[in-house]
Amino acid sequence: DLIVNEIPTLTEAEINAVCDIDNDGLVEFFLPFAEDFIIEDATGFSFTYFESLTDAQNNENAIEDPENYTNIETPLQTLFVVVTNDETGCLNIQPITIEALQIPQIIEPDLLEECDTSEENNGFAEFDLEAEIEGITG
Repeated sequence: DLIVNEIPTLTEAEINAVCDIDNDGLVEFFLPFAEDFIIEDATGFSFTYFESLTDAQNNENAIEDPENYTNIETPLQTLFVVVTNDETGCLNIQPITIEALQIPQIIEPDLLEECDTSEENNGFAEFDLEAEIEGITG
């Protein structure tokens, strides 16, 4: 008898984006986020993560701790997931993308002053805050 087993059918995962709080370009990622995206039902499948396609194809240099992975490229990095059917041993490779998001740098604006030109001298003035956005966000 000859049996031909299918390789796992995989789909593209969404980019996993995490804010880089200290803006050093390095962020810790939870790579198993991709599992529910790339295969409809992950039951009965094993997942191994790699930094390069060559490593994934050769099953070498797997990422040791995919639940606490720190990126080595910034802002975007492509990783590779080998998805193996635990029953048949058939596998497929899917790229995933992670992104370290820079947090916006907020600059304290200069004090805004206007004259109260009303006849009542009521302590109110009109300010154009839209014109100040670039000065605040750099």
